[in-house]
Amino acid sequence: MGLKGKSVLSERLALYTKGGYNIGSEKMFYGAGFRQAWGNEKSGFVGLNYQASTRTRYPSESYSLAFNSLPMLLSLDDYFDYYWSRRFAAEVGYRFGKAKSTVRASFHHEEHRSLAKSTDFDIACGYQNKNGRIYELLCEDRDDPQRENPTVEEGRLRSFDLIFNWGGKYRPFGRRSQKRVELEMEHSGDWMGSDFDFTRYRLSFDWHTDALVRRLGLGETIHLHGLAGTASGELPIQRYGSLDASTWIFQPFGTFRSLDGRPYEGEKYAGLFWEVDLGGDLFKRLRLDGLARRGMELTVHGASGRTWVGWEGRGRFGYAPIGREGRDWLLYPLRVPDGFHHEAGFSFVLRSLRIDFTRRLDRGEWAIGFSLARSAD
Repeated sequence: MGLKGKSVLSERLALYTKGGYNIGSEKMFYGAGFRQAWGNEKSGFVGLNYQASTRTRYPSESYSLAFNSLPMLLSLDDYFDYYWSRRFAAEVGYRFGKAKSTVRASFHHEEHRSLAKSTDFDIACGYQNKNGRIYELLCEDRDDPQRENPTVEEGRLRSFDLIFNWGGKYRPFGRRSQKRVELEMEHSGDWMGSDFDFTRYRLSFDWHTDALVRRLGLGETIHLHGLAGTASGELPIQRYGSLDASTWIFQPFGTFRSLDGRPYEGEKYAGLFWEVDLGGDLFKRLRLDGLARRGMELTVHGASGRTWVGWEGRGRFGYAPIGREGRDWLLYPLRVPDGFHHEAGFSFVLRSLRIDFTRRLDRGEWAIGFSLARSAD
């Protein structure tokens, strides 16, 4: 629970504040900052920011903390692990309007601490009559408590971060087509007074094209989303990269639809996600004109990727053997595959929703779920 505020003092200066109480960690959180634009076109900017709050231990391109609150309310497993951080950041950047690109450099001073789980708060099941129908449907098999937050590598982290972006921020769930590229490099070393010594690199991109697939007669549009990263030095667990999984039966574009619950994590990672829109023509060719008239469309999709953790990292933190059945992997801090994850499937699309059928190719398993249909730009 908390409040966020933004005060625009002028066309060039904005102040930000936030504060509140985190039920899960039973801690107060707070922060403040400002951003000042400069230049004739207000293309340049500088900013300062301070926050003391819980942070997710691994990043997610697809899910925000606000989105994650919904599965929690439904008594599902928490998608994230957490740690406590006090952090200060100073940034400077410039937007190149005609090139649709931004360059940003920032300095970070952070204090990291492990965060013990303090509650198994469950609004969906905690107040239900155990003999009632709602408890039977939602809660009967959900008596397990939320997993503990794994221990992070504690200490002072000082780093320099450089980001180049062309085409704008990533918009999750594949709701709109994008053409974008983002490159990031972060370095931390003892010469900066940091307790950590590493350099990490990250690439994220999205692309779509009509001409190629239409020329080949494969459909209307192909959409691509790629994510890759690597690191040198001793990367702390709270700076590992991740490849997103689905959450329960929600399987958006940019996630492994046949992987449920928690993402793959690693010091190194690479994933490619693709979709081809076939439209409604296929139904017409199959003489299913009724489906085409109702607006039904067909999409085929797939993904491949994996993460890597060196034996030193596996020894320090442990990892989830992928062969384990059930939910045993929740006892381990890391989920690391022993090989590439490959999947392919198809989706029936009707208006704003789609039903996804996905085959895990390296295991021979099926997953069924839903996601949001792509909107027209």
